[in-house]
Amino acid sequence: MEKHDSPVPANSLRRFGPVQASFQLIRGSSILLLFIGLIMVLSSSYYESKLEYGSEFTIFSRQALYALIGTIALILFAKMDVLLLRRFSPAILASVIFLLILVFIPGLGSTVGGQTNWLDFGFGIRLQPSEFAKFALIVFGAHQLAARRQFITSKAGFVAPVLISSGIVIALIFLAGDLGNAIIIAFSVGTMLFVANVSLRYFAFAGVIGTLIISALAFLRPYRIDRITAWLNPESDPEGVGFQALHAKYAMASGGFFGQGLGASREKWGTLPEAHTDFIYAIIGEELGMIGALVVLILFLTLGIAIVSLGRQSDSDFVRYVCAGSVGWICGQGMINIGAVLGVLPIMGVPLPLVSAGGSALIPTLAMIGVLLAFAQRENAKFVADESPVKS
Repeated sequence: MEKHDSPVPANSLRRFGPVQASFQLIRGSSILLLFIGLIMVLSSSYYESKLEYGSEFTIFSRQALYALIGTIALILFAKMDVLLLRRFSPAILASVIFLLILVFIPGLGSTVGGQTNWLDFGFGIRLQPSEFAKFALIVFGAHQLAARRQFITSKAGFVAPVLISSGIVIALIFLAGDLGNAIIIAFSVGTMLFVANVSLRYFAFAGVIGTLIISALAFLRPYRIDRITAWLNPESDPEGVGFQALHAKYAMASGGFFGQGLGASREKWGTLPEAHTDFIYAIIGEELGMIGALVVLILFLTLGIAIVSLGRQSDSDFVRYVCAGSVGWICGQGMINIGAVLGVLPIMGVPLPLVSAGGSALIPTLAMIGVLLAFAQRENAKFVADESPVKS
C-alpha cells in the first residue's frame, strides 16, 4: 500500500459513502454531458455545417467520431494499471512538449483566431496539442509529487519538477497565443499543489508573475484587449467587440424557463459566432431554457463532487493529486466557459468540456475520465477486500 502523507485526511471513506458511488457518479455524469453535447452540437452546427461543408451533418458526424475515439481511450485508460500509467507519465509529457514545439514549424503550425496553436496534418486533420497538455501535466505532476514526497524534505525540491515542467508547457502555449488554455493548465497544476500542501508563498509569487505576463500578452495582442472591453462594457460597441458577448446574452435571455425548443434557436443561424464550440452553452440556454442550463450545471457539480470524493477516499497520494488536477481542469474550465457566456468572466476562447464540438478537447477529457474510473475501480476493490470477513 502506498504511504499516505497528504494534507487531506486519510480514511475519510465513511463520511463520503462507498467508493462505488463515486464510480457511478463520475461515469453517469460524464455520459450524460457527452450525450447532451452530441445533441446540442447537431442542433447548433446545423446552419454552419450546411454553409461551410454543404451538408447539415458534417460537423456532427465528426463530433460523433471524436466521441467514439474518446470512448475507446476512456475504456483503455479505465483498464490500465495505475503503476503503468505512472511509469509512462514522463513519456506522455515529453510527447506533448514535442507536439507543442511542432506548432512553430512553418507548414505544420496552423493559425486559427489569431492563435498558432494547431497542427495541420492535411486531409482536414488538425490537432491542438495544448488540450492534450492538460492530461499530460496532471498525470506527470501527480506522479512527481507522490514519488518525491517520501524522499524530499525541501519544499523547493519537492515542487521543482512540477514547476519546471509546467513552466515549459505554459511558456510554449503562451508563445502560440493560447492564453485561455495556459490559464486553465496553471489553475489545474495549482489545484494539485494546493492539495499537496505547498506553501502559499509559491502561489503568491506565481500569481504576481502570471498577472504581469498576462498583462503584457494582452497588450501585445489587440484582440485580447477587445475581449476585456467586451466583458466590461459590451454595449459600447455592439456591432464590434461586444457583438459575441451581447448575442450570447440574447440567446440565454430568449430561452426563458423552458426554452424555445430543441432546434429552435435563432442565434445559431449565423448571428452568434462559435455557436457549436465556445458558446454552445448559450444555445443550450436558448433552446432548453433555464431548466436545460441548470441540468448542465448540476451535472458538472455532480462530476466535481464525485471526483473530490474519490480523492478523499483514496490512501494514494497519486490518486489524490490526479483527482485535484482533474477538478481544476474539467470543472474549472467548465465554469470559465459558462462564466464567459453569462458575462461574469472575460471570453477566453475555451470550450465547454464534454459538450462543445472539437476532438482535441473531447478525446483527452474522456481519457482522463477513464483514468478516474480506473482509480475508482481500484479503490472499490480495496474497499471490498477490507470489508470482507476474515475467513478462519
